[in-house]
Amino acid sequence: ALRHLGQSVCVRYSTNLMMDRLTATRGPALASGVPWLQQRLRRWRERWLQRRNRLLCETAQGWRPDLILVLWGNTLSPDLLTRLRGSARPILATWWEDDPFRHSVEPLLPLYDFFFVFDRAYLEPLARAGTPRPRFLPCACDETVYRPIRLSGTERRRYSSDVALIGWYYPRRAEVVRALEGFDVRIWGRDWVQGRDLPTVRRERFVPDAVACRIYNAAKIGLNVHSDQTLEGGLNTRCFELLAAGTFELTDAVPEMEALLQPGEEVAVYRSPEEARELVRHYLSHPEERARVASRGRARVLREHTYTHRMRSLLRQVGR
Repeated sequence: ALRHLGQSVCVRYSTNLMMDRLTATRGPALASGVPWLQQRLRRWRERWLQRRNRLLCETAQGWRPDLILVLWGNTLSPDLLTRLRGSARPILATWWEDDPFRHSVEPLLPLYDFFFVFDRAYLEPLARAGTPRPRFLPCACDETVYRPIRLSGTERRRYSSDVALIGWYYPRRAEVVRALEGFDVRIWGRDWVQGRDLPTVRRERFVPDAVACRIYNAAKIGLNVHSDQTLEGGLNTRCFELLAAGTFELTDAVPEMEALLQPGEEVAVYRSPEEARELVRHYLSHPEERARVASRGRARVLREHTYTHRMRSLLRQVGR
């Protein structure tokens, strides 16, 4: 999206998710009772982090950017952010699609020039915690990935459903799925082994974006259930991806969502698992109405909610 807007962009991945799994969770469990192996894991992690931080700083010094944009960034230390700021004094910004306070980011807050969050509820707490410029920047979608596509007969047989849900297991999601017993519901996502009391639901592993788009295109209804970090207007990425794919979406009600999507017109909204069941029954028996809502939802997303829209807003707010 930034390149589409005429910006020169250098991308570097800074996640240490796999390293954490190897050296902070699974590794220590396997090395339990073996002190020399535990010590080696710690040293391996330290060397890896030092190398990652050095490469990030070298990239910033060589690139000399006007803006450094960090997506999440909970794995970056205050020392590293300070060193990055020293690279020709760029603007340092971060964008979070999560609750930042779940990740102990308080020491990082004063170091960012701009702190963008997907939900308005975090703006005041961020300001109180010392963030200079907390800003609201909603989630978005990649319309080049999530779009209406023509499915083959094999793909339609493989992915078709009355109701499709792609996402991690949460008790709140299980409650809604449980209320849909008797419908053809399919789930793709992690940790759904916990939903053992959902015997009529077909559950499969998490899928990449290209497959998710096919699943949405094959579903009559795309189900969305927000997680606990959504509080005020924080529609998740799935909310926009479903609509961009041309899928009729049924989502839970989010306070202040009307600023982004119009309930009943561009997306169907439920306020309880029981209401979700009634809406599924209604819309499955009214395909023309389902198609009209889906069409209006897709048009709204393409008009206002792609990553190009978000990056244009971000650049305007940081003065670039």
